[in-house]
Amino acid sequence: MFNQALISVPAAPLSSGDSVAFALRQFEDLHGGLWPVVDEGVFKGLLPEEALLDAEESLLLQDLQADWLHLAALEDEYFMSAVRLLTEHRLDLVPVISNDGKYLGIITQADLLQKMATACGIHTPGGLVVLEVSPHDYSPGEISRLIETNNAQMTQLNTAFEQGSGLYQVIIRINKQEISDIVSTFQRYDYRVVYFADEEQYENELKRNYQHLLHFLEM
Repeated sequence: MFNQALISVPAAPLSSGDSVAFALRQFEDLHGGLWPVVDEGVFKGLLPEEALLDAEESLLLQDLQADWLHLAALEDEYFMSAVRLLTEHRLDLVPVISNDGKYLGIITQADLLQKMATACGIHTPGGLVVLEVSPHDYSPGEISRLIETNNAQMTQLNTAFEQGSGLYQVIIRINKQEISDIVSTFQRYDYRVVYFADEEQYENELKRNYQHLLHFLEM
């Protein structure tokens, strides 16, 4: 899924020629603390609402350019680029632009979270296994082969490098509800299994984590 496919149809962006007073009124109707500034179709930056609070209402937004955030995702990038911007900079939304800087719209935090939930397989039946593996021993091919020896298939695989331990956490989604035999196989081949869950446990865990993430971002 590319960024252009997740674009919302929001209220009109602000312009650098708008006054602080006008922008403050616009923010009253918005659900977030940022909004794009666009001049003649070209994205100029993200305006934080907090930059307006101590400014003279007669000033123009162009007078506050030092406070604009120059952050945007390209339309033809995979949606994870927007997720990265959202999480690294604690954004409420991510502007989407063309390769020549034209403003195309925004992706909201809620839309990205929904897409992430889908990408994590929250609606896909099956089991979950989390392994801890050294980079030297990490082999997706072997992991897949061990799963297949138990008449199952790997439907999703994600890795996260843990800086403290220097190990990969390997998160595996499997198209089989009862996975105790697969867990035993991993343990027999000296894989460290740090977590596993059947379908019901996995769905409940994902839903709890998803709700916790929503709560954290709304704080």
